Amino acid sequence: MKALVVAEHGPDRLADATRRAVTAARSVADLVDVLVAGGDCHAAANAAANIAGVTGVLVAEGASVARGLAEPIAELVATLAPGYDAVVAPATTFGKNVLPRAAAKLDTPLISDVLEIVALRTYRRAMNSGNAVATVESDARPQLLTVRPAAFAPASAASVAAPIAAVDAPAHWTRTRL
Repeated sequence: MKALVVAEHGPDRLADATRRAVTAARSVADLVDVLVAGGDCHAAANAAANIAGVTGVLVAEGASVARGLAEPIAELVATLAPGYDAVVAPATTFGKNVLPRAAAKLDTPLISDVLEIVALRTYRRAMNSGNAVATVESDARPQLLTVRPAAFAPASAASVAAPIAAVDAPAHWTRTRL
């Protein structure tokens, strides 16, 4: 199985939540790629390449994704997702903003706030403001998941960096402005 982790990052660093999302992705897939989208995100891409278990890093740079708006990043995720069995993002403001939009574009369900990966396609997720936990099964392909960062340990550093490849960002995005 193959998973894509949508990286949350700043201009010069990778968010710790992304390392935790990699840990979650590794429990559902043998091959894990990380998507780093933004403007001048080489430092974040290099940090992602040095996470244990990451098999490749996809970097999308361009005017449309430079400001981190959810719509163009969701468009990019929806374009890449059919090549993966699972798409994982941290259940942070960033992940909760991007992945629902990508799920809508793909017409597939989003499984949010995953606390535990029980088995392939079976998850435990928080509901009712975290007061209850439900076990959810899904046959959707690809599986779109937001994972609660506190529920997963951060992935360790790799001894050898994963390869980094460029992907095209969506065309200039004019429908949403910051």
